[in-house]
Amino acid sequence: MEKLVLTSKEASELVGIPVPALRELLTRGKADIGVIYPPKRKGGNKTYRFYKNKLLKEVGALKEVLESEEDEKK
Repeated sequence: MEKLVLTSKEASELVGIPVPALRELLTRGKADIGVIYPPKRKGGNKTYRFYKNKLLKEVGALKEVLESEEDEKK
């Protein structure tokens, strides 16, 4: 059975975008590509899950957003 929900690492490997960049896009609401679950306990880490179909559909647009943000920093 094909996996439809991916971890950060799996999503990064699939689309060639670094994990921190994918998480930032999701956190800032720049792309509707997954969900963020709150920590299970106090002081824990958030859990990021990415939807494979949305990632594949949006990969070109995601890379454009990252490139334009990088240009703005220069």
